[in-house]
Amino acid sequence: MGPDSNTNCAIVICHSEKIKSTLSQDDWKKFSKRVLLIHSRNDNVIPFLNFEENKSLLELSEENVLVLRKGGHMQKKNELAIVGAVLNFFKF
Repeated sequence: MGPDSNTNCAIVICHSEKIKSTLSQDDWKKFSKRVLLIHSRNDNVIPFLNFEENKSLLELSEENVLVLRKGGHMQKKNELAIVGAVLNFFKF
C-alpha cells in the first residue's frame, strides 16, 4: 500500500459524504444507482475494508457491486467478468 492510499481513501469518503449531504434522499438514491463498484479481495493497494465502506456509504445493492476473488488491483484476467458486469449494469 502506498504512503498516500489511506489519505486518498479518506478524501473519497469525505467527498462522497459531502455530496450526499447536498442531495435530497431521492436524488441520492438515483445517484447511487448509477454507481458500479468493482473490487478484488486480494487487492494489495486498496484494502477490502475501503470497498465495504464505500459500498455502505453509497448504499449500494448487490446489483451495483462486483467482488472478484483474484485479480489484484489491476484486475488481471478479470476482463471478461468485468465487461459482462458493465454491460449488464448499463442495460437498465
